[in-house]
Amino acid sequence: MKHPPSIRLRVALWTAGLTAASLALLATSSWLYMHHQNLSAIDVLINAAAKEQLEEIAEEEDFNFDEFEAWLGQALLTSDGKLISATSQLSPEFITRILARPGPHTLRDGETTWRVVTHRDQGFISVATHDLAEFHQVLRGLATAYGLTLPLVALLAAGVSWSLAGRSLRPAETLAQAAENIGGGGGAARLPDAPTEDEIGRLTRVLNGMLARIERHHQQARRFAGDASHELRTPLTIIKGELDTALASPELPTSFETTLLSAQSEAARMQQIIEQLLTLSRYDAGIQRHHRESLDLAGLLRELSEDAELLSHRHQLKMAFDLPESLTVEANPAEIRRLLLNLLDNAAKYNRPNGRIEIQLRRASESLVEIEIANTGPLISPEDVERIFDRFFQVDESHHNTGCGLGLSLCRETARAHGGDIRIKVDEATGMNHFVVTLPAQV
Repeated sequence: MKHPPSIRLRVALWTAGLTAASLALLATSSWLYMHHQNLSAIDVLINAAAKEQLEEIAEEEDFNFDEFEAWLGQALLTSDGKLISATSQLSPEFITRILARPGPHTLRDGETTWRVVTHRDQGFISVATHDLAEFHQVLRGLATAYGLTLPLVALLAAGVSWSLAGRSLRPAETLAQAAENIGGGGGAARLPDAPTEDEIGRLTRVLNGMLARIERHHQQARRFAGDASHELRTPLTIIKGELDTALASPELPTSFETTLLSAQSEAARMQQIIEQLLTLSRYDAGIQRHHRESLDLAGLLRELSEDAELLSHRHQLKMAFDLPESLTVEANPAEIRRLLLNLLDNAAKYNRPNGRIEIQLRRASESLVEIEIANTGPLISPEDVERIFDRFFQVDESHHNTGCGLGLSLCRETARAHGGDIRIKVDEATGMNHFVVTLPAQV
């Protein structure tokens, strides 16, 4: 999935684009203005030269042009088109072309472009022309200057806007980083106060108010779960004790035994739920004690292989282990054992008849260890993958009476408490669900 460009980059690109477009419009307008003004000035000059010829011919009988200006061409003709005199730049053929169109206009003669004009008076025709080579050279130089300056100014504008946008967005970036660093521990989750009273400052205050409300509600929910679980332990223990005593009594009627056994099973299930809720509430509050020691995961999985074989035999499943000689992490053995047993129990419980369970332990990198437990159970849908670690969520409702939907949530909290995590990979090609637990490797 492609990520959209950052606001900072978009501001810089928009600024550069608008600056370039504005400068291009300004450059085009100024170039056209210079073209018009210079051409008008040339027209004024050649009109004056042509009129001056007609004034001079009236005073001189023998008229010849003085060729002092190479850029100025002149010719004098009678009213019937007979050439009287002309400068060397103008050929008779070119003069004939000039006479074909009255008024100032531009004509090309070989490699030279001329601005030409004709005037008729006192039985004579006066022709004046101006070489446009210097005129075109000036305009080309102006266009070149604009062409070189425009990209540089646009880049400069982009750089300035990039810098200013960065300074303007720095508080928002700091705010985002602070929000990302907010964890789910027991400490208060707050964003640092903004030093200014602008929009960023107001946003910070609004978010801190929202976080305070969320934290208050979260604390109430955690307190309720912890207090309720704690308060239920004592009466539930008494109920279990009474049930055990009743079942051990030799005077128990046979008709009551089945009912009491069912009640005992449900009491055990209730006790498991309460213990899991208490553990989760401790994780949420950040008060779960984690006695860490060096733990050989390969050895632990070999120990659990017997329990796994019993589970697989009960469900008629095939087991496959891929374990190294030794792979050590720093962890709490009891919690990691509970995590792995829970995953193995789920792999067996949620599997197909005559299915398969694969257990693999490997070093993912220098700092990470991966435990992968895969089974051939019904493939987990993408929607369920997103929710499977939610508390009390169960994918298969047919197993509702055998679980409470807290096991995987507890597995994830355990992995995260050890600095790792747990994720799911669904392989449609092999028809297997892969639960991958990552833990920090022992240095």
